[in-house]
Amino acid sequence: MKASLLPKTKKDWLITLKNTLLVIAGTVVLAFGVGMFMIPFDLVTGGISGVGIIIHRLLENIPALANITADMYISVLNTIFFFLGWFILGRGFAMKTLVSAIVYPLALRVFTALSSSELYGGFFNLASSLYAEYNGITLIIATVFSGACVGAGVALTFTGGGSSGGIDIISLSINKAFPKIKSSSILLTIDTLVITSGMFIIQNLTLSLLGILSAFICSIAIDKLFIGESGALIAQTLTFPETFMQTCILS
Repeated sequence: MKASLLPKTKKDWLITLKNTLLVIAGTVVLAFGVGMFMIPFDLVTGGISGVGIIIHRLLENIPALANITADMYISVLNTIFFFLGWFILGRGFAMKTLVSAIVYPLALRVFTALSSSELYGGFFNLASSLYAEYNGITLIIATVFSGACVGAGVALTFTGGGSSGGIDIISLSINKAFPKIKSSSILLTIDTLVITSGMFIIQNLTLSLLGILSAFICSIAIDKLFIGESGALIAQTLTFPETFMQTCILS
């Protein structure tokens, strides 16, 4: 007989409520970083968000697909990978990503719409800011805040015992089929392919380098908020797949 997944005591319910709120908060912060900063500036940091941005840039000139935005591609990809994870990795993994799978597309849609130049006179749109051409200051702001928000969101999600899903589902699925291949190596390969593809498709070296910088800032945020202060940040970034490699590139 399988154990129930539902909390049994009042204390268990309170812990579950706290963890659920942490996952929701983390997912919203994550969506804020992607919707407000990554998508408007085409910052490809890898993962689902990077793939969604790349697909949008590839298909945006096709009339029939002109109205499909990057956040829509990202949400569709996240949904597909959620069910893929459920099918391959099982119910336990799916339950860890369920809250994020529901909240993330909704929050991402809200923040993407909020960053539109047509809403509130473009008040929340950094790209149309009066300072947008001032030594690229808005692009630097987007790079820093995207990495910080995504990292903070991922850390909160982890703290609540959740998972943001994303590309790590592919990694874990391949690792399950081929145990000798490390998931961190698979994630590194996928991330490299996404960033490299973005470099050639978007054809802007500056944006590509800033995307890498954003991913690095994300890893620092996760290290400080989830792992805790450490004098071995670089080693953790390269060897701890649950942080930088699995989720920073999310979405």
